[in-house]
Amino acid sequence: MEYLFGDRDPAKKLEAQRKIRYQALEKMFTVYAQGGTPEERSTAAIPVSRLALAGSTGMLELYNKIAERDLDAGTLPPGTRLRVTMIAQIMDVSAAFGLQNTKEDSPELRRRCGTIAEQCRELIPVFIPQVEKRLRFMPENSVTLLDRVEALLHTLLTMPSDSAEMGNKELVAMPVTKAPFFIPGAVGRSDTIAFGLKISLCATVCYIVYNAVDWPGISTAVITVMVTGLSSSGAIKQRLLFRLLGSIVGGLLLGLGAISLVFPHMDSITSLVILIGFVAFIAAWTAAGPRFNYVGLQMAFSFYVVAFEDFSAPTELAPARDRLMGILLALLVMWFVFDQIWPVRTVTVMRRSLAGVLKTIASFLRLIEPGPDRKDLFQQADALRDQVGKTVVALRSMNDAVDYEFGVDRELHVRSSEMILRTSLTAGTLFWNQFAVLYSEEDKDFLTEPDLIEMRRRLAESIDELAVGVVKKTVPVMVPATTLLPPAMLNDPRYGEYSHNTIARFEELQAFALRLSHEV
Repeated sequence: MEYLFGDRDPAKKLEAQRKIRYQALEKMFTVYAQGGTPEERSTAAIPVSRLALAGSTGMLELYNKIAERDLDAGTLPPGTRLRVTMIAQIMDVSAAFGLQNTKEDSPELRRRCGTIAEQCRELIPVFIPQVEKRLRFMPENSVTLLDRVEALLHTLLTMPSDSAEMGNKELVAMPVTKAPFFIPGAVGRSDTIAFGLKISLCATVCYIVYNAVDWPGISTAVITVMVTGLSSSGAIKQRLLFRLLGSIVGGLLLGLGAISLVFPHMDSITSLVILIGFVAFIAAWTAAGPRFNYVGLQMAFSFYVVAFEDFSAPTELAPARDRLMGILLALLVMWFVFDQIWPVRTVTVMRRSLAGVLKTIASFLRLIEPGPDRKDLFQQADALRDQVGKTVVALRSMNDAVDYEFGVDRELHVRSSEMILRTSLTAGTLFWNQFAVLYSEEDKDFLTEPDLIEMRRRLAESIDELAVGVVKKTVPVMVPATTLLPPAMLNDPRYGEYSHNTIARFEELQAFALRLSHEV
């Protein structure tokens, strides 16, 4: 089925999805810039809202197909995976702005919306627009939704633009065969060991309970522990809630409904096919969404387990009841272990992940020095690039899971998670600007220039300190730009643009790190 109906040209489809989003943004902000009526603004904001609800899942699936099959990337820009995450975040914030600001109007608002619309219009073809100079970076003052849209566009527009000019199409999507199978350094980390111990404890408790009460039907508790165990409390609550909801709809409502009301009246294969097609359609439609896709998978799984327990029509209702009770048992045990005994909040995991991104960037800056074996250099660089891309995507998923962190500090956690995500996107931009230089055949002298080597060494030391400060919530030591490079290098016709760009991204990163030191 995948061969017959799957995407034959995922790169072309991904490029089309990218353009659709920019066109929707351009249209909405144009209406605001022209002082449209509230009805016109609301109408223009609806397509942006729909695309925001679609999320980045579909675009990432297209990207993964390109990487897995090592297909031609077409006209896609370099760093596509990171760009997809940025675009999805811009769509979310823009949709919120469009739906909440249908009546506000002022000359300043029109001017800013006109600039954003022009930027989005010029982003449809892949190049950095000239109006990028008017963008403002506001890590401390970006409190409104429009401020956040401008800041996110600023981050996106500072990415390298054209992979064809760099002479390497693999900058768009690195083949899966070049990515490391295991996450480097993950096996021996203390948080990995702690997570394994918590999952083992939950599974052991569930096993002891269902054997102690002699109720083997609730053995689904152990399976639930294995399939819903995640590293943070917010992500686990989200997964458990979705599994419970999917089991109720798929197992109790659809499964038991089919057993008690439909199966007794079925006498042909046609009716069975219609029933399966109906349930599969509902589950697939739910699973296609970005927010509740896991509910759809659980609906299908629960229905099939309950309704098709054997090769004949089931005649008992007890299996469905037992499986639901097993899920409830797992939910209770995991809540107690992950949220009461040994909690790890989502923001804490996000801080560790962000620190991992920063340490990866520092490792890369130390890596790009002249050496005899460029093949080994590229191999190590590709592994670091893959790690940065996957971590940033995971951070956006964790940012969605923060909403399930219930408690008095929930709003503070949500605000901190937004800041962590924005910091990771800026860090990704810094990484890609350095990565593009490594792969550019015309820029080999950037790797051998002594002043640039010294700048990257100092940057690596400072970014390592930022990584430590992100985890420990300490105020970072701000490094002045004048200490990184001689003033003559900043005005050099050959290296000036690269130097200014690198230092600007680092200063933005420092500003975000300073803001994070005051967050939860």
